[in-house]
Amino acid sequence: MQRQKLSQRTIFSGIILLLFGILSSFFFIRNVDIKEDGTIGLIFLFLLFGLLLVALGIYFVFDSTLLEFDEESLYIINRNETQQIPLANIYKIKRTAFNINYSKFWKIGYKDNEGIDKTIRFMPKLFNNALTNFQQKVKMHNPDVYIKKWTWSFDFDQ
Repeated sequence: MQRQKLSQRTIFSGIILLLFGILSSFFFIRNVDIKEDGTIGLIFLFLLFGLLLVALGIYFVFDSTLLEFDEESLYIINRNETQQIPLANIYKIKRTAFNINYSKFWKIGYKDNEGIDKTIRFMPKLFNNALTNFQQKVKMHNPDVYIKKWTWSFDFDQ
């Protein structure tokens, strides 16, 4: 059975944002005026802190998980391990309210091999129908799966 990629790795975006955060740090450090009393403008410090947090957050949260699937299983591929989840164990496929550059994040709810409920967020590959194929295959293995293609709420239950 041939595997199909469901998600794209966002590590490249994380690295770009990390480099952007570092370069902007150097820019702000070199160009911020230090006032006579030795304080630095709080606006620049908040901007610098925010850029670094966003860059580091995206890099560390989304750096290396890749999702693939075949006729029977979902594969969650991390740096050091691959977890195989039967498609029958997936009970929810839901779009979230978060996106990056018009790419929507989706969330899959599943029971792992020990029967524990877990979720994983992913960004589908662009310009292919892997997500639709995945939803159809899961529906074949679990007719009761909850599939929601739109959302109005923020989704903080992970």
